Amino acid sequence: MRYASIDIGTNSVLLLIADADDCLVPIVDLQRIPRLGKGVDKHATLSAESIGRALAVLSEYRAIIDRYDVDRVVAAGTRALREALNAELLVSEAQRRFGFSIEILSETEEATWTFKGAVSNIAEGADEASLFLVIDIGGGSTELTIGTRREVRAALSTPLGSVRITEKFFHSDPPTEHELGIAGNFIVDVLRESALRLPLQTEERHEVTAIGVAGTITTLAAMQLELKVYESASGRPVEGAQLKYVDVESLVARLSRMKVEQIRAIPQVSEGREDVILAGGLVLLEVMRFFHLPSILVSDRGLRYGLILRDLQHRGRSLQP
Repeated sequence: MRYASIDIGTNSVLLLIADADDCLVPIVDLQRIPRLGKGVDKHATLSAESIGRALAVLSEYRAIIDRYDVDRVVAAGTRALREALNAELLVSEAQRRFGFSIEILSETEEATWTFKGAVSNIAEGADEASLFLVIDIGGGSTELTIGTRREVRAALSTPLGSVRITEKFFHSDPPTEHELGIAGNFIVDVLRESALRLPLQTEERHEVTAIGVAGTITTLAAMQLELKVYESASGRPVEGAQLKYVDVESLVARLSRMKVEQIRAIPQVSEGREDVILAGGLVLLEVMRFFHLPSILVSDRGLRYGLILRDLQHRGRSLQP
């Protein structure tokens, strides 16, 4: 069975076309950055311009899907659509123009199925009791999820998105030390509050395998690996790469000294991510510091894979990783 999965985030919109027979085999894996959630934190609505950019991406994806003889399309939106009071404008237009039925996921559903997608490859062959912490840094939120290959133990969503942090705290180019400081303090305060809802005991932190997903983390990994360009999808260089705390610290320090136009020139930074990659990196740095993580594994899988696994589960099917 051939699936198309569309993940509509605050910053990016992702398309995965994959065959789901014995295992998930990706055929097409694309990213576009229409910044749907621009200004949502301040105004609680999607702007007409943002909706227009997102619909243009969905139009492109509809044409691609039609070329690949897809059997089933699943599409979901996350924090920007959860919080925007006029989210139905995009949802209804996507249905009318392209036949896409967009489900707006709850925070728990987003975290759970991002986790399932992330571990579907990296956790292959792991012991049933092995514990994983998946860190998903998006544009509007960061999801932290703990579980094993088979079950999610706890999933939570925090307001630590790269777009949100950028819009809230960074008003200079590059950000001042004061702006970086108050952003870092905000991130730490949110993590302290969230840790109360995340049952990761101190002794377990030495045993947990941390996995990072989504554009901030894969971009930082591509920068650390010095790829000529950012390459995504399973089986390509960032999948399974190790990103050490000291590497993240160095990358964040480097980005913090650069203007947006200089970051835009970095080959691994996709267009549309240049002004938010620093904030995303700062979130990752503080998460790793808070949980005492010396390194993480990078997964290029995430919610778009999880959406397919979820749909298969609803249909009574399961796959090998």
